[in-house]
Amino acid sequence: MVSVFVCEDNPRYCQFVSECIKNRLMLDRVEMELVLSTSDPAEIIERIRSKNIYGLYFLDIELGDGLNGLDLAQQIREHDPNGAIVFITSHSQYLPLTFKHKVEALDYVQKGNDEEVQKHIIECIERVSKKQVARDEKRYHFKIPNGGEDSCRYDDILFFEADPSVPHRIILHTKRLTYAHYQRLEKLEKELPASFFFKCHRSYIVNLTNLTETCKHELVQGKNGVTMPNGAVCKVSAGNKKALIKYMEVSLGMKK
Repeated sequence: MVSVFVCEDNPRYCQFVSECIKNRLMLDRVEMELVLSTSDPAEIIERIRSKNIYGLYFLDIELGDGLNGLDLAQQIREHDPNGAIVFITSHSQYLPLTFKHKVEALDYVQKGNDEEVQKHIIECIERVSKKQVARDEKRYHFKIPNGGEDSCRYDDILFFEADPSVPHRIILHTKRLTYAHYQRLEKLEKELPASFFFKCHRSYIVNLTNLTETCKHELVQGKNGVTMPNGAVCKVSAGNKKALIKYMEVSLGMKK
C-alpha cells in the first residue's frame, strides 16, 4: 500500500490537490491511500517517523514560516528513502534547487492551470502505482522445512543471515516475520538481483532498498552492523562499510 501525503499552506490549493488525488483513487483499485493533507511539515515527519512507509508526497516548495518544501523533502528521505516526491510551486526558478538538494523528485508541477496540474497529479499517481505493482511482483521463493514452498516480496525482505549453528540454514528476516530454510549463502547471492541485495558480510546479505538514515549513522559511527526497521541487526564487515555508506548517499539520497 502506498501512503499519499499533501503539504500545502494555501487552504484552497491544499483542498484542490487532495480532491484530485481522491477522485483518481476512486476510479479503480489503486493500492494507495490519502493519509494526510496538511500545511504543517512537522505533521508529515511525525506520521512517517519510525514506520515502514512507502509514500507519494505532493509538496509545495513555499510553505511560509519554518521548513520549506525542499527542507521537508530532505527529512522525508531520511525516513522513506524510496518514497516518490512531487514538488508543486508557482515559481519555476526553484527547479534548480531540487537538484541541489539531491532529493530526486519524481515530478515538478507548475501552479497556474488547474487542468494541467490535475493531469500531472494523475500521471504521478499512475507512475507510482505501476512501480508498486512491479515491486509486488518481484518475489523471493523458497522451500520450507515441511516440504512446501513459500514466498515474500523483495521489498519486505530486510536481510538474510547464515545460521551459525546449522550448516546451510538461512534465516530470512522480513519486516514482520522470520523464516528458516536451507540454502547455501553463496548460491543465494548469485540468484538474488544485485539491484536489491548486497553481501555485506560473509554471513549476511542485506536488502539495499530497506536501509535507513539510522543505518548510515551507525556505520559512520564505526559500528559493525546496521539496525533494520524491525530492530534486528545485520552485520557489516569492515571492508564493506564504505561501499554501503556511499550507496546510501548516492542512490538513496541521504545526506553526506
